[in-house]
Amino acid sequence: MNFIKSAENCCKFFRATDKNPTHQKCLLTWCKYLKAQAKGANYTHKGIPEAVMDAVKPTFDALADEKLLEKCFGGYTKNPNEGLNALIWRIVPKTVYVGKKTVEVAVNDAVLVFNDGQGSRVRVLEGLGITAGKYLVRRINAQNKRRIQHADVALQQSSKEARTARRKALGLANQEDEPSYVQGGF
Repeated sequence: MNFIKSAENCCKFFRATDKNPTHQKCLLTWCKYLKAQAKGANYTHKGIPEAVMDAVKPTFDALADEKLLEKCFGGYTKNPNEGLNALIWRIVPKTVYVGKKTVEVAVNDAVLVFNDGQGSRVRVLEGLGITAGKYLVRRINAQNKRRIQHADVALQQSSKEARTARRKALGLANQEDEPSYVQGGF
């Protein structure tokens, strides 16, 4: 299966040379070597310097790994970092300026909650010698219960289909109201 479909010069990263043309993952639609070969013409490779190749190739190979790229098929590009980022920005929104220390506390709190749930906050308080009250414990337990119920519902196939249909109906225009994670989007 060919996964590399966008980088016009990716065959350079496979150390393609005139003596060793490595175009096994190239597509005829954009590979200059394969196009020339199909026409019966000659093609001379223009190589990347060896030092640059040695620095870039491990990263390229890791990103071009078939197991990694298979996860992107069908639009399944969400990953756990997106959930952590959303949790951080829920605590300290990008639209409000806060200092470095506040962001550090928010990130630490988000990591605690993301990894161990709301109950981790109670354990931190206990570690600081602060006893959590019964109302705090009750609220945290309720939040964890709602989170688990929401996750169970979200995993059901009918919920997935309904969300997909709802997103298609709304279109992308409505998503522009929320802060964006794109460069310069905040």
